[in-house]
Amino acid sequence: SGGIISNAYYHNSTGNPSECIYSGSGNCTGIPEEEHPPYFYIVESEPMGQWDFVSVWDDFFNETDYPALRWQEVSKDNIAPEVKITKNASEIEYGTESINITWLAEDDVSLDFVLFNITYPNGTLLFESNSNNGEIILGPLNLTTLGTYNVNLLANDTSSNFNSTDDSFIVEDTISPIVSLISPENNTLNDTTNTIDFLYNISDSSSIENCSLIIDGGINKTISSPEKNIENNITIYLANGEYLWNINCTDSHNNEGQSEIRNISVNVGEAVSISLSEKLGDQINWTLIFLPTYNQSAEGNNEEGATSYYINISTSGGTADLYVKANSHLMTSGLDVLGIGNETYSFNLTNSSVPSLQKFSLTTNYEDNKIGEDLSDGAVIYLKFFLNAPAAQPAGVYNNTLLFKAVPYGESP
Repeated sequence: SGGIISNAYYHNSTGNPSECIYSGSGNCTGIPEEEHPPYFYIVESEPMGQWDFVSVWDDFFNETDYPALRWQEVSKDNIAPEVKITKNASEIEYGTESINITWLAEDDVSLDFVLFNITYPNGTLLFESNSNNGEIILGPLNLTTLGTYNVNLLANDTSSNFNSTDDSFIVEDTISPIVSLISPENNTLNDTTNTIDFLYNISDSSSIENCSLIIDGGINKTISSPEKNIENNITIYLANGEYLWNINCTDSHNNEGQSEIRNISVNVGEAVSISLSEKLGDQINWTLIFLPTYNQSAEGNNEEGATSYYINISTSGGTADLYVKANSHLMTSGLDVLGIGNETYSFNLTNSSVPSLQKFSLTTNYEDNKIGEDLSDGAVIYLKFFLNAPAAQPAGVYNNTLLFKAVPYGESP
């Protein structure tokens, strides 16, 4: 056989291999008499890695005499198993697509061990099987991570021949969010309010990072982490005019989706109203006892504390200017008169204690007494009133009535 014979075996009557002693020249000694031919024995030759198949046709011999041996040389199993992985895609879209993977390991003689597995991009195990063949379909419920998934197959046969193969596929998110506008409808004319609700819906396989309201091509307002597949709302104030608007949304993988562009016209008639505090709605009263007096506080000033005189502003469709005037000079119930020039006031838009030292003279004309300009909806004006009286002025309770007028910004009272 061309090799160095190192081990010799014969098949006994039960069909099981038993070791004998190979003495060269085709002889194998040490076979019990009861196990003599027609059974056969084989010898393993090295280093050529061949099996020598030996048939004994003599029907009788003793332990040492083998008269005629016929040798037939066959090859040893040194062929590795065949392994193959197939898949129907190399890249699939996250959250929407699936992949079909099959594997096959086979051997000419017999397989001893097979391992097939798929791992996540971070290396943790997704799927494993010891079957020599199979098929698996992976979809959005399995492929929860973006990146490269590795597929591995290895096999070992009963002659310790080993083979392996590997493959991979990529899960990626390249699809932009779908942004659907709900309202206002295209070419809407809004003539009731300048506060506009923009309603929209988003669908995407990934979470949404943010959505922005675009007015005339520029970002007006951005909302973080809006929910998918529900009605979302962005509310803003729009002055009268005509606008183009749309919604842009970006998902967690930086894919940006843009809605259609719509037109909206806003044309709301300006409306202004005011409400006076309860104390301001009454007359402004001073009780003069000790004369002369200088900068004596009206009863509702509350000295250095928060004033009881204030005005709330309501506007729609724009901003407002606010004016004040007195109805007349100050008088007592006994008709004692104190000139309007002795009455002054201070005002503040943020501090209810009205700390300003500046005082303004009050007149009977609105144009002389503007106390607020370009006031927006919800503004509040705080006031305090003061009175001077000479020594010759009769004592008593003096008062007059104040009138207030709000007009759209820039208009005359």
